[in-house]
Amino acid sequence: SSFPLRSLEAVLRSGLFIIFATMVYVVLISNTELRVLFSKTFILTSTLCAAFAILSLKISPEIYWFAKLKGWQSVDIKKDLKGFSSLGALIIPALCLSSYQMNRIWPTLAAFACIAMVILIWETHNRAALAGLLGMIFVCAGVWYFGRPNFRTVLLVSTGVLAAHILVIFLLWKNFRYVIDKAPAGDWFFPVWLIDFQR
Repeated sequence: SSFPLRSLEAVLRSGLFIIFATMVYVVLISNTELRVLFSKTFILTSTLCAAFAILSLKISPEIYWFAKLKGWQSVDIKKDLKGFSSLGALIIPALCLSSYQMNRIWPTLAAFACIAMVILIWETHNRAALAGLLGMIFVCAGVWYFGRPNFRTVLLVSTGVLAAHILVIFLLWKNFRYVIDKAPAGDWFFPVWLIDFQR
C-alpha cells in the first residue's frame, strides 16, 4: 500500500465493526420485538438517506451543503457522497434481509432504497463499491443455490447473475468515466481498469 497507516486504520476499523456487529446481532436474535423495530428503523432511515442523496445528486446539490451547514452553494457533491455510496454494497443485502417476511410497505421501501443505492454507486463512480456489489451478487446467488439445489433454481440464479454482469459490463464499456487511465501494466488477477490495483 502507498499509505500503510491508512491501510492499518482500515483493517482495525473493520475488525472493530465486526465485533460491534456481532454484539448487535446477539442482542437482536434474542429479542423479537426489538429485532422488528430495529429492521423497520433501518429500512426507513436507509430509504430517507438514499432519497436525500439522490435528490441532492441529481436535482439540487445546494440542499446537501445547506444540510451540512456550509451555505447554499452549487458545488459538485459526487466526491462527498462516495463514502456513503461505499456502504451500498453492504446496505443492500442488509435491507433485503431486514424486509424479509414483513408486510407490503416495508419490502417496497427496502426495494426503493436498494435501487437508490445502486444509482448512487453508479453516479459517484465508486469502482470499489461496484466491484463489491458484483461480488455480493455471486455470493448471494451461491448461498441461494446451495440452499435450494434444483434445476429451476440453478436456471433462475444462473440467468440472473449472468444478466446482471452482462448489463454492468455493457454499461461500463459505454461509460469511459469508469476506466482508470493510468492502470499499471502486467498480468493482474483482478480488473485493474475498474478498481485501484492496491485494492
